[in-house]
Amino acid sequence: LCFAAERHGAACTLLARRDALRVSQYDLDLSWLGWKTRPAKISRYLSRRATPEDRLAMLKAARKGGSVSPEAKRLLDASPTVVVATGTDVAATSVDEFGKTWLETVEGDRLGPFDRVWLATGGAPGVAGSPLFGAMLRARPVDVVGGFPALHPSLRWDVDTPVYVMGAAAALALGPDALNLAGARMSSCRVASVIRTTLRTRCLDGETMSPEAA
Repeated sequence: LCFAAERHGAACTLLARRDALRVSQYDLDLSWLGWKTRPAKISRYLSRRATPEDRLAMLKAARKGGSVSPEAKRLLDASPTVVVATGTDVAATSVDEFGKTWLETVEGDRLGPFDRVWLATGGAPGVAGSPLFGAMLRARPVDVVGGFPALHPSLRWDVDTPVYVMGAAAALALGPDALNLAGARMSSCRVASVIRTTLRTRCLDGETMSPEAA
């Protein structure tokens, strides 16, 4: 967003962040990505002995929140228009009589004025707040741990509901890299395996696979 503002002629852009700017090429601990270290990590995560609460703890430890790549950090440092303000905890905003926006911080400072304010704070996982998942929870309740639904191992919503969940919402069943390419591959293989078995059963026996088999 800072670079987009710069390209569109912004005279100055303030990047305010509560914590220090974390520089990382990935948003995940590299031990979850390496071909030597990932198998042991994912095996422990998916172990039957690991409760949903255990998996949530591992998930939080592996994903450390927002970061910028080394390349983006170099561009931020070199930019003549971007000011990075760490340790800035914005509590509220106000608009003056000229239509300019001011930021009020927890520390009592007043930053501004600004022509435009962008909120790039991300969001906490919460399937209950999603219109789609909220409707699913009301119709087919499942356990929710830390905002993540406890899915069937096949990634079905539950054993009786042939709705499959992939991506970040399936993190408890897949691992911390559920939203990354490795997680996409793993979830695709699981769902494709179930669908392939279902089609094979229909072709050979003319019957649909029982929910328990999925």
